[in-house]
Amino acid sequence: MRLLAAVPIKALDEAKSRLQEEDVDRGRLTLAMLDRVLDAIHASRAVNGIVVVSPDPDVLRHVESRATPVLQRTSGLNEAAEEAAMWAVCDGADALLIVHGDLPWLTPEDVSAMRSLADEGTVVLAPDRAEKGTNMLLASPPAAIHYKFGPDSFARHQSEARAEGLHVRMYRSESAARDVDTAEDLAACMPLLATCR
Repeated sequence: MRLLAAVPIKALDEAKSRLQEEDVDRGRLTLAMLDRVLDAIHASRAVNGIVVVSPDPDVLRHVESRATPVLQRTSGLNEAAEEAAMWAVCDGADALLIVHGDLPWLTPEDVSAMRSLADEGTVVLAPDRAEKGTNMLLASPPAAIHYKFGPDSFARHQSEARAEGLHVRMYRSESAARDVDTAEDLAACMPLLATCR
């Protein structure tokens, strides 16, 4: 299976808006977390390529030595995922792994495990801690579903996949479920990010 990984990233001045009251440079935070995610994907050796989809030229310049930078032509996370799916199809990929950029605890084993669960006609979902959102999603083939990131996306992705006649598998781990949305999350992840490039 030829697997492409895609990491959608907002424009840096819009990223992590939930943390705008915190004393943190949200742009630098976003890039530091992205570095952690790219490290985990690379170290997994489970993917055949990585793209970062963003409307922000600074993000794309930041990743150009480690991933294929793709300028987002549309607006929104689901639209970025759809653009990544089209890129994957054109690249000849059999499957697409969407990974959110705010998963600083992500491990190479998480990425490998997602791949190990994938077959043709399968969607693999990794939920957030509340099992409301979707932190990672693997679709085979890449354009098998319409992406439904946002409120209740974990349930919505399951419904979408089943409506398309696809098999649905779940991957749950603490490291894949931990994203950064609150002040508590931010405080917990800062020691990790101090080691970033």
